[in-house]
Amino acid sequence: MPNENRPIDHLLKTLGESIGLDSLHFDDNDGCLLQFDDTITLLLLYDAPQDDVYLFSFVQEIPADHREKVLIRLLEANYRWQETAGATLSLNPGSESVVLTRQVSANGLDLPQLEKLIGDFVDNVEKWSRYLDNPAQGVLSSPERSQESPVSNGKRDNGKDMPMIRA
Repeated sequence: MPNENRPIDHLLKTLGESIGLDSLHFDDNDGCLLQFDDTITLLLLYDAPQDDVYLFSFVQEIPADHREKVLIRLLEANYRWQETAGATLSLNPGSESVVLTRQVSANGLDLPQLEKLIGDFVDNVEKWSRYLDNPAQGVLSSPERSQESPVSNGKRDNGKDMPMIRA
């Protein structure tokens, strides 16, 4: 049964109405599944104590013949969220499933922001799914990299000095 006393519940209901799903609401576990093009399932999960919304989606399995290359590429993409639009790529524990996750504050979230958030997230899932379909072809362009690591040389990506913390 939907709880429309919380702002996030009203927002989800309004989202549903805007896309023709009048009964869109969080379930008893504060989750809501959305399906896109019969290929992408997005789980919206509301964390009431933190007032955060989490977006989760399975991307694809890691191809066995390019496992190491793919794992390195996913880690690079997560660096400062440069290629994930604020989301994080990870492995579902105990499997070879790549999952994309994003956490945002629900405080002050409005319909245009939620629609953009979901749209960008689904675009990201599609982008990484295309890459995992054929990592040997490098469907994604690699970020420009200098010969030296920005971590080891004390420089930011733009070449300016960055303080280093060493243990």
